[in-house]
Amino acid sequence: MSTFTDNFTNFELDPGAYAAFDAASLRDLINNRLTEQGVFTDHLFKGSNLSTQVDIIAYAFHVLVFYLNRTSNESMFSESQIFENINRIVKTIAYKPVGPQTSILTFNAKASSNLSKNLYTIPRYSYVNVGTKRFTFLKDATFSKTTAGDEDITSLGNENVLYQGEILEFPTQIATGDPNEFVTLAVDKGTLVEGSSINVYVRRVQTGNYVEFKETDSLFLYGPTDAVFEKRYNESGYYEIKFGDAFAGMKLDVGDEVFIFYLKSDGDEGVIEAGSLNANPVFLYKTPIFDGILDNVKPEGITYMNFNDIEKISLSSSLASTAPSEGETVEDIRENAPQFFKSQNRLISKDDFQSKIKTNFGNILQDVEVLDNDTYISEYMEYFTSLDQIVYPTLESRILLNHTIFSNPTNFNNVHIIGVPRIENRTSANIQSNFLVPAQKQLIKNEVAKNKVIGTEVVFSDPVFTAFDICAAASNEVLTSDFISTSRLVIVPEDGLLLDKQSIVQSVSNILLNYFENSNCKLNQLIDFTVISNDIASIRGVERFYTTRTDSDIKLEGLNLLMWNPVYESSDINIINQTTRLPVYKFPYWYDIQNIGDKITVE
Repeated sequence: MSTFTDNFTNFELDPGAYAAFDAASLRDLINNRLTEQGVFTDHLFKGSNLSTQVDIIAYAFHVLVFYLNRTSNESMFSESQIFENINRIVKTIAYKPVGPQTSILTFNAKASSNLSKNLYTIPRYSYVNVGTKRFTFLKDATFSKTTAGDEDITSLGNENVLYQGEILEFPTQIATGDPNEFVTLAVDKGTLVEGSSINVYVRRVQTGNYVEFKETDSLFLYGPTDAVFEKRYNESGYYEIKFGDAFAGMKLDVGDEVFIFYLKSDGDEGVIEAGSLNANPVFLYKTPIFDGILDNVKPEGITYMNFNDIEKISLSSSLASTAPSEGETVEDIRENAPQFFKSQNRLISKDDFQSKIKTNFGNILQDVEVLDNDTYISEYMEYFTSLDQIVYPTLESRILLNHTIFSNPTNFNNVHIIGVPRIENRTSANIQSNFLVPAQKQLIKNEVAKNKVIGTEVVFSDPVFTAFDICAAASNEVLTSDFISTSRLVIVPEDGLLLDKQSIVQSVSNILLNYFENSNCKLNQLIDFTVISNDIASIRGVERFYTTRTDSDIKLEGLNLLMWNPVYESSDINIINQTTRLPVYKFPYWYDIQNIGDKITVE
């Protein structure tokens, strides 16, 4: 018997071979072993009891191996690839993933002469319609009209943004009175809910009054009478609302009514083009429930605009709305969660600020860099000081604008934020000018203020957009951007190949434009000539290439680019033909997109 057992269990398999088995291969292995032993024969007959048992064992093993393979990786933070699993893992460190974000629109406001001079507040959830798309105020917006005639209300547009989507009310929830009671905002699958739009109001059963609960990162920071809640985007794609337990945060009583308002976005379909918002009227959001809530939670001294007043306000925008964001991916969480845990949700170091801003404003920002005072003075301000065209760097238009709106009187302990928006904007002279508008900067500042240390102040700075284009110049020539109009990148094809020259030109153009595409670029970028040159050289039929000029006999091997600041051209202009790292405040772009094909020729 012992011999039989020894022979039967000697599989002679690699220790990791279990992972290669599926149900069919395991069934065949069992059947072959039984046949070799010759003790049982029923397994050869389909439908026999033994054959059925073999099938059950094989398929059960298949399921177990599947779960083993999945959980062996998915239980580890560094290996997990499924959103649901990594979301559960980071829950243990109180990390809250960022869910989908809607499109945001900045605007300019105008009040007509029919609106008298006074202080006004547009109530939250008021909206404008742009065709079939709706853009909404998520918070109360206060402004002052100071003249009797028509007036541009600059402060309204500088301090507020519109969120694309429609405000909806979740079905009323009745509290059970449990400590740390949960309400899950379980909306229809596929509904894009803007996380920052979620507002919670509770009608207390004891008083009959409505109380607005404010969102907090942690209930443990608050006392038993504080009306606060935690919000978390869970592994199922729903938002969880968690209330206090009468020790950390106010506890709900049995019978309390919970009202949750949220914004449903149209996603990519909600994006509008520049100029689509053009003197559009503002409408009040009105429902019987919301009217009762607003009367209770209205701050003291505030008078909301009524129907007669609100129609005297119109909104316009010269910019397109931002693209929506799908929220954090698995890789985003893997990058951001350790930083969150290290900082304990406090903004102290440069990495803390950058992680917070990138995580929460992916629908606004293409890239962001955070500078301390030393770096700001020694690099950013030093750059403007070195420009011959500027006498007083602190009076440079973009620097002066930012300091006027956002800076305090001190110039120490400041955190300088350089942000590049996702929306690209150019002047007629091809000069890149897509700067964050004041309302977007204010949005970022308000979010950062919740967690920054008390001794620091947030100051915004604008990036220096640096243009690139094909250019050839002799070492003794005075550089000017006029050279790019006569410069050419010449492609030398391999001998004997019949090629479509226009196809080669198009391929080279695509390589250059893709490399300098706004969504592919960042601050402090490495302009890698090795990558660009290898991509061009890998095009079928290309033997080599050089840069020349039609008005000169200059001939420079390889790709040569002019790198310059079009605003201060005479002070900041260079020819480069090797890998170059941009400073932390510079952002690259391709200058003349429309005519790039005319500057590439094939011999």
